[in-house]
Amino acid sequence: MPNAYIADYTIEGCVMGELKALVQLASIHFRQMDTYLKISGYPLGLILNFGAIRFLDGVVRRVNKFPDGTPPYRKA
Repeated sequence: MPNAYIADYTIEGCVMGELKALVQLASIHFRQMDTYLKISGYPLGLILNFGAIRFLDGVVRRVNKFPDGTPPYRKA
């Protein structure tokens, strides 16, 4: 599946984002973002959960060897 690991959005080649609409995030959502970061090499990821009671409670920041990230597994 060539398009299996595509994030919802990317910003300037350095921030990757995932949008969710769930009552509560599960560990699989954090692992999903970590996988996206490792594959892409991006240094920063954001999970935005619009289903949280307060939006601020649904914002999660994940880092991948910030500020440089890791070498991507494949070229985009």
